[in-house]
Amino acid sequence: MQGFLPELNNICDDFLDLLQSCRKPDGTVHGFDQLTNRRRMSSRAATLAAAVKAHFRAQRDSYYGAPLWKFAPTTLYRTFAKSEETIHTIVSELMEEARARAQGAAHDHTMQEIFMTILDNPALDMRDKKAAVIDFITAGIETTFVLAHTGAACRREENFWRAQEYCPERWVEVREPHAAALVAPFGRGRRMCPGKRFVELELNILQRWRVEFDGELDVQFDFLLSPKSPVGLRLVEW
Repeated sequence: MQGFLPELNNICDDFLDLLQSCRKPDGTVHGFDQLTNRRRMSSRAATLAAAVKAHFRAQRDSYYGAPLWKFAPTTLYRTFAKSEETIHTIVSELMEEARARAQGAAHDHTMQEIFMTILDNPALDMRDKKAAVIDFITAGIETTFVLAHTGAACRREENFWRAQEYCPERWVEVREPHAAALVAPFGRGRRMCPGKRFVELELNILQRWRVEFDGELDVQFDFLLSPKSPVGLRLVEW
């Protein structure tokens, strides 16, 4: 992760500059979610992103819908299989290209990417290496998934003081009840969501501005919660 940090910090600084240029005089930024996806992806990257999205939606529908796919190759099952095949094909192509580039290049161990570390491991078969990289993208779908309704539990008075209120200072001056173990938005252990690192980068936004929500947030469940309508934020100078 240390090797990624300098580049990620540069990306974060560029994004802060973009937000500054898009802010209206009152600090409002309309379509914040659209700004995050502003950069046009290559054809292959767009195909991979679409496959990952279809993959997650197929997981959602298979978990919470009728399990007919267990008895026959339904449309849901074919969508899942096609998205996984697309992910595997593109990742295989990228890894072969990365290996070809690395063969004649000097190794800088301080900046070596985690994917290159996997590629250079002589103890792993190439099929295992590809499976490891795909696992990063699909977030560990081959493991046991435990879904806990912590969102509901965190709003119960027996678990938190003033549970129905937005009160971030509760984490500075703890008052009982305070069931801190309930708050695990990224999971726990080795299978913790890698998105945590990107959220930590977003803390740069909070250091620069006080973030207020503008309007009503309509969300949808795509295996994970995501905005259903454009997101408007107000970035206020501290």
